[in-house]
Amino acid sequence: MSTGIGSKSTRREVDRIVAEGSTATRRGGITWRWLIIFCLGLYALTWLLIWSESTRKVDRLLHDIWVRSEQRQAPDDVVIAAIDAKSLQSIGRWPWPREVQAKLVDKLAASGARALVNDVLYMEPSARRSTDEALAEAFERIPVTILPLLVENRGGLRVDEQLPIPALARVVDDIGQIVLPIDDDGIVRRVYLKGGFRHAHWSTLALAARDALQGGSAAELPGRRLSGEAAIRSASDDATRELGHTWVNDHEVYVPFYGPSGTFRRISVIDILDGNESAMRALQGRIVFFGLTSTGLGDVVPTPVSALDHPMPGVEIHANIFAALRDGSLVTAVNPWINLWLALGILPLMLIGYSRMPPHWNLVTTAVATIAPALASMLLYRYARLWYPPLGLSVPMLVSYLFWSRHQLGFITHFLEGQQRRLQPILPREQRGEVEELTNFFEHAIRHLPLKGWRFTWQGDVFSGGEGLPERPRRGDVDRWIVRDGIGARSWGRAGQLNIELAYKDVQNAREINRYVDSLARVRWNKTLTPLSGSIERLEISARKFGEQVAWLESIKEFSETVLAGTPVGIIIWNPAGECVRHNPLAETLIPSLARDSLLADLLDAVGRPLDDPANRARLDRLVLEARLWQIPASIGDRELVVSLSAVGNTLHQRLICASIDDVTEIRTVERARGEMIEYLSHDLRSPLISALYQLERIRERLEENETALPAELPMAVGFDSAGIDFDLSTEAQAPSSNGNGVEIARVVASLQSDEFERVAGSIENNIQASLTMMEDLLHVARADALSQQQFSELLLNNLVDNAIDQLMPQALKKGIELEVDTPDEGLWVMGEVSSLQRALINVIGNAIKYSHEGGRVWVKLALVRPRAGRARGAHP
Repeated sequence: MSTGIGSKSTRREVDRIVAEGSTATRRGGITWRWLIIFCLGLYALTWLLIWSESTRKVDRLLHDIWVRSEQRQAPDDVVIAAIDAKSLQSIGRWPWPREVQAKLVDKLAASGARALVNDVLYMEPSARRSTDEALAEAFERIPVTILPLLVENRGGLRVDEQLPIPALARVVDDIGQIVLPIDDDGIVRRVYLKGGFRHAHWSTLALAARDALQGGSAAELPGRRLSGEAAIRSASDDATRELGHTWVNDHEVYVPFYGPSGTFRRISVIDILDGNESAMRALQGRIVFFGLTSTGLGDVVPTPVSALDHPMPGVEIHANIFAALRDGSLVTAVNPWINLWLALGILPLMLIGYSRMPPHWNLVTTAVATIAPALASMLLYRYARLWYPPLGLSVPMLVSYLFWSRHQLGFITHFLEGQQRRLQPILPREQRGEVEELTNFFEHAIRHLPLKGWRFTWQGDVFSGGEGLPERPRRGDVDRWIVRDGIGARSWGRAGQLNIELAYKDVQNAREINRYVDSLARVRWNKTLTPLSGSIERLEISARKFGEQVAWLESIKEFSETVLAGTPVGIIIWNPAGECVRHNPLAETLIPSLARDSLLADLLDAVGRPLDDPANRARLDRLVLEARLWQIPASIGDRELVVSLSAVGNTLHQRLICASIDDVTEIRTVERARGEMIEYLSHDLRSPLISALYQLERIRERLEENETALPAELPMAVGFDSAGIDFDLSTEAQAPSSNGNGVEIARVVASLQSDEFERVAGSIENNIQASLTMMEDLLHVARADALSQQQFSELLLNNLVDNAIDQLMPQALKKGIELEVDTPDEGLWVMGEVSSLQRALINVIGNAIKYSHEGGRVWVKLALVRPRAGRARGAHP
């Protein structure tokens, strides 16, 4: 007996449950201790991310985005004397003789170049000493000349630096190192302004050029200072350190590239050597960087603004560094450990906000807090020339929300399940509806399926029907059916809450029947969570429910396949791109040339509508884009087919093209047989009637010659010979034999006087004409039924109306009827068969004249009626 909800005991039970729920909420809620532990875990995660550099790749992607967003115009006074493909083709392969290079430097000096920053190595003297001296003299004629230093790794055991040959090193203003560090993703983003063995004393090529032009080095250089292990980490290995040949880096800066490869103006060396006027003017007062730009020589590397598709030459990278040094736009990296200090202040505030704000604000707060470091990174890069990697702080804040949500979800789930368990004793049992549904199902199933009997047990209650089951119930396994002695049994739910037994008429059908019962929602959804259910079991239940939904979709697919297979017409469905989506086997049978995955174009080719024909192309466009119907008659082998194409779906992305293929071979055969029969019968009937009209006309002519007696051939005129046995109305048609009644008819006709004969002959003639008209109409109907679209052509409807009026005008004048014709000035074109349309117009207008009073008026109006909205549209009005 269930407890009434208004009873005192029930109210006490509810109060107890509410009190226990409040206690459970306090026990499972957020405490300061839990917040501190959570914060420490997030700090550990932040430290791990920074130490392991796990977010470095994504941080670099953000850095590259900031670089690309900061692209700007390169300074006009910095140009590149490019050793490009054009120069190599004209002068020859690199390296060029020193005489050519000396001539080039002379040209630069003559043009008034302000400085020459050389990215070409001169490590070995020339075969002729005079050429080196000539090149040195040319360098002296340039106000400022910078040469590069070679840093070479000899097999990993020794790193050496090599200066230019003494003849050149003595005359230049400075020497700079050209080391460009490449990150592990193969991209050059940064450079060390200082580097050298044991201590960083060599300036980079761009820094040496800037200092030489300014007349001295700056008091303070930009960039992150490196010391100890950080200064030598990327330069040498352990063996070189032990030998004392350790390359040390300092003043690390990120290069704010002005743009992709080619941003700085390039002047081909061959144009300078040829004294090209525009090239010489472009060099006047400019700082010239001389180096290789041809990609085939290897001195090209990817950068954030070029990546791997258009790498940048090293000489242009040095030009970017020089320009950024001069305008103070080089970027200094922030120490990544700053994220740990920021996390110490921000993460506790985030957790406090989670616990105090409404739940729907937590996601918004997390999104803002996660994006804020990236936004700060962009602002620092743009306005403070600092590179700050934001992911070390963004990831812990995002993880904090995920773990917080997981904790909240677990807490709510446990709380709700606990409250349901506590409320269960006072709630009424609601399983009766499920039992009734299952009972009704088995009562219906035993009438339609090969079952002898059924029985199921639900929480101790037994329900049964039919016969053939043992008196003692059998228990089945929870996960499978057990079939023995024609009886199948299976259990569902915790501790077998539901147990079903079936008695089969034929055990061979047991498997299919069992699978069908397993698919029932009334059976599958009886499993409930237990107090010990954890996340694994909840996941299992969710997965089973998803599997049941997939099974339902599969049943829907199987149902649609069955319907398609049973359809008496061939069905093919394509998407708007013409790719086959569904089809039934009958379509392949009707059109054997179609494969299983045939395109829509393949079907059109098979039915003689290739898309090479512009008319077919236009019809297909109207079908796909405007959803206009297209019906195609086709003959394939011995079959006569009608292919109806239609489009389903309001918009193109929802649209499907459907083809129904009807086999009308039998219908066409019957139509042809009917036409042949009508042609045959009409011919046999028309011939004797026409002959009779001819003979009556002959008799009438003889009578008009005032012959009182009918001609001797009168019996022959009406079709009888002298014996009255056989008759022949014409030489073309034979009529069946007659008996003596024919002689009597001939005598009656012969006894008539002229006026009487005229009356009788007129009546006979009218009947014959009516019969001929009926036969003609029958022929036209038969021909109209046999028409196909291949017989249609474009017709001017105005002309057909005019022809009909011309033919019917005598009939109208005879009755004194006035015809008023109203046709538009523009021509109205239709698709049709000319003779059928002409006859239809004559019949319509002729009937109007025939049934109008004498002296009346008939209006004939031709107009184009525009289709209403939603009305099917055709190609012609």
